[in-house]
Amino acid sequence: MSHKNKIMVFFVTFVMFISLLISIIALSFLYKTSMEEQIQRLNDIVGNVSLLIDAVQEKENISSTDISNKALVGILNKAAEFHLRESGKSHYKYAEEFQLIFARIKEGKVHFINTSGKKIKPVPYSKIEKRPIGRALRGERGMVSIKDHLGKKSMIAFQYINSADMAIVGKIELAKLNDKMYDSIIVAVIVSVLC
Repeated sequence: MSHKNKIMVFFVTFVMFISLLISIIALSFLYKTSMEEQIQRLNDIVGNVSLLIDAVQEKENISSTDISNKALVGILNKAAEFHLRESGKSHYKYAEEFQLIFARIKEGKVHFINTSGKKIKPVPYSKIEKRPIGRALRGERGMVSIKDHLGKKSMIAFQYINSADMAIVGKIELAKLNDKMYDSIIVAVIVSVLC
C-alpha cells in the first residue's frame, strides 16, 4: 500500500471516528432531554390527577370516606385520560407505560388502589413509611428513582391529596424509557458506520 493510500485510509477512519463520536454526544444530550421531559410529564400527571380529585370532591361535596374504591378508580382513570388527551398523542402513548397507585391508611394498614387493576395486599404502615407511598401519606411530595416492590428500577412521583385523605404515586419503569433510547443509539451507530 502506497503512502498516499495509507493517509487516505487513516483520514477516512478518523472522519468515521469523529462522526461516531459526534453522534454519541448528540444522542446523550437527546437522552438527557428526553428523560427530563418524561420526569416532568410524570410529575404533571400526578399533580393534575390530584387537583382533579380535589375539585371533584369539592364540587360534589363528598367526604373522603364516602368514595368507594370502584368509584375512585373510575374518577382517576377519567382524570388521567382527560389529561393525556388534552396533552397530545405523545402523552397518550406514555399512558400505556405508567401506572397510578393510591393508598389510604385504615386501622394501621395501608390499603392500595391500583388503576391498572392489579390487586395489592394491605401492608402495615411501618413497613413502607420510608418508601415514596409512605412519605406521601405523611404529606410529603417529590420524585425519586428507586427499585419498586418488584425490584425494577423506576421513576416515581408522589404526593398527598388532602381532600381525599390519600396518597398518590405515579410510576414508570426506567427500562421502558431506556429501551427506546438504546434502539436510537444502535441505529445512529449503524448509520455512522455505513456512511
